Amino acid sequence: MTNLTPLVHGLFATDKVSGEIVGLRASRCHTCSDVSFPYSIRCPNCASTVEPGEILLSRSGTVFEFTTVYSPAPGFVPPYTVGYVDLDEGIRVYSQFEAAEGKPLHEGDVVHFALKEIPFLSETRLGYVFKT
Repeated sequence: MTNLTPLVHGLFATDKVSGEIVGLRASRCHTCSDVSFPYSIRCPNCASTVEPGEILLSRSGTVFEFTTVYSPAPGFVPPYTVGYVDLDEGIRVYSQFEAAEGKPLHEGDVVHFALKEIPFLSETRLGYVFKT
């Protein structure tokens, strides 16, 4: 699966030795300390153009809010669940969610990062999901 093109360039952090994906890549501004996802060379908070530090976001977090989609985007099979997960770095990330079979998703649930194949136009790309 990791041979696929990432959904967005620079989306994932990789192990410096093996090159394997280890999680989501974000930036931390050296001027205001704001964390930004996905990684950005310009701080969306203070507009600093000083090159930011790269950080690896937590691989687990807490469901903040979610909704189930019944009228899907092209390439997606309904129903599917999307929403926001709060991470330890103080950032809220938009994600697709997958709950364990027979267990409904709830706000406050702990979820864990996983890689996922995502339909993108006429191809499949590498994306992510948070799972219970």
